[in-house]
Formats: sequence, structure tokens, C-alpha cells
Amino acid sequence: MLSCTALHLARLYPEDSEPNWLYHAFAHRRAAIDALPSATNPDAKYLTVGFFTMYAISSSLSPSPENIFPLITSMHNIWSALENQHGFTNQKLKDLDPLFVNLQWDSSVKALGHLQQIYNPTTSGLASELEDLSDPDIRAAYRRAVKALYIAYPFSQTGIESKSVVLWPAFFGKKYSVLLNERRQRALVVLYYYLEMMRSISDRCWWVSDAAKCQDYIYGLLDVGWRVWLFDVTENPNTNTNFTRKLTY
Repeated sequence: MLSCTALHLARLYPEDSEPNWLYHAFAHRRAAIDALPSATNPDAKYLTVGFFTMYAISSSLSPSPENIFPLITSMHNIWSALENQHGFTNQKLKDLDPLFVNLQWDSSVKALGHLQQIYNPTTSGLASELEDLSDPDIRAAYRRAVKALYIAYPFSQTGIESKSVVLWPAFFGKKYSVLLNERRQRALVVLYYYLEMMRSISDRCWWVSDAAKCQDYIYGLLDVGWRVWLFDVTENPNTNTNFTRKLTY
């Protein structure tokens, strides 16, 4: 907590040389890392990992948006190991198979309906990397990543924003992590939506304040076809209303 507080002060007062808030942030983080192995209270360990995550997000994305890839990989490795602790369970993913989503039921996930197109090989106009979808494992990986975002997104609207940030990397699966690090276009699109969620909470969570900059960077990695698709699904007012979609292979 002291480390994150010092880092926040460093972001608020970047010109101040005394006290050196970044130095204090690093020192407190180092002390927390050293103390973690000897901690016996599982709740304390869990909270410490949460503060480490906040620190990592802010300190990684502030210098360069390119750090999003190792950051997301690290978050996946850490939080997927905590799935069955403190309310993190992959049972929700199992319960949502097959997933029927009435987009009128929860407005917070309504804007995600378009993502179901990215693993549907019959969707017209998405020819980029269409060969991905001929592999059922790859198709399932994209589907799982979208389902994980459906689970995480509502928490960003309910006052427990930090949970939404860690749930998606906890649940999106190892195969999607590989596809993302290969910079596959469909994987980047899902990440773009995740960053949009982070951007939407940046006014309340200082540690994701660089999400917009990172989102612009990911947009720059998309080819023209996917940029056009994003424009169509976000700018067309008719695409967000009066439809119910089903997540299927």
C-alpha cells in the first residue's frame, strides 16, 4: 500500500525532487517482496499481490505502451494461479458453456456483442487471418477470451473496478496468451476492448490512467480491415440495440 501511495504521489507531482516519491515507491515495493514469503495470512498475501498488480500496471504502461504485452502475460501467469482462491473460480466459464447472452439484460456488456464475430468463421468481411478459425483450438481460445471479458466487464461498473482488471487475464487461457504475444489480429481486437474497459475506469483508478495511450498503440497495430470493423461496430447506432446473441463455436 505504501508503495502504491508513493507511486501515485510521483504521478501527481512529477517535478518534485524532494521527497523522491519514485525512490520511496521502489523501496516499499522491494520491502513488500522480501516480506511476502514469510507472510502466513492468506488474505494479506492476496491483498499484497493486488497492490503489486496496481504498481505493475502503472509503472509498466507509463514509460511505454509496448509494455502491455509482457504486463498482460505476467498478470495472466499470476492471477490464473489464484483462480480457486478468494472468489476467483473458473466455474463461471464452465457454467457459461454454451453462453446465451441477452444484451438487454446488462447494459454494461451490451457493447461487447460485436466481439462474438471474431471467432465466427461465417462472419463476412473479416478475412484477416481467417485461417486461424480453421483450427478449433484457436477458435476456442478466442471464444474463451471473449467469454472472460463478459465475466470481467460488469465489475467495472459496480465499484470493484480492480476485480474487472484482473479477472480477464485470470480467465482468458494459455492459448489466447500465446496468440496475443504473436500479435494475432483477433487477439489484439479483444485486448483493445479490454483496454477500453480500463480507459472507462481511469477517472476513478489512477493506476490505469495510461490505458487510453495504450489503446491507441494497439489500434495502430491493427490492419485496415480490422480498423474499419471497429469503426463500423462502434459508430453505427443500430449495431448496439435490439439483438440477442449466442456464443457458439
